[in-house]
Amino acid sequence: MKDTAVRFQQAGIPIGGIGVQGHMHDIDLTLVQARLDILAEAGLPIVITEFAVNEQNETLKAEKLVDLMTMFYGHPSVDGVVFWGFWDGRIWEPDAYLFSGENVTANAAGIAYQELYHNTWRTRDFQTLLGSEEYSVRGFKGDYMLKVKHDGKVLMTHEFQLPDGGSSLEIHLNGTSGGSPSVSHVVAG
Repeated sequence: MKDTAVRFQQAGIPIGGIGVQGHMHDIDLTLVQARLDILAEAGLPIVITEFAVNEQNETLKAEKLVDLMTMFYGHPSVDGVVFWGFWDGRIWEPDAYLFSGENVTANAAGIAYQELYHNTWRTRDFQTLLGSEEYSVRGFKGDYMLKVKHDGKVLMTHEFQLPDGGSSLEIHLNGTSGGSPSVSHVVAG
């Protein structure tokens, strides 16, 4: 696949990335990492498509899902992961589902995925600033919403994206001693 992508690039054929099917059976993490590294040599973004961990043992499936998702998420060339399916009512691989039944109840792997997505890979940070302090936070790549509050009241909400390489925001607040501050401007860069 890497060779095909490189040939396309050399021939001037526009190619925006490499899609790799991720139907996982008998998983060897070292081998998966090595194959990702080889594909990355093409210099294109990689998307894992049709991702599914096929494992009967629910605990083992959860562990493998976390290991693989962490590997994908941490690989500099992987831009995304698309699950093949997640619910036992609509997946043809009987040992790959994350949720089951009419109430779409999470199994161990579904719970592990939700923990990664909703908690482990979320940046939530709260900081109280006084005067003209500067503040830095390291965050995960993605979409963010910044809220500036004073005495519990939201003065400003600003949505921004943290891309590869980072981003900066500069926020200036105006106000007088004892008075309510107001946001004068926000600079993103």
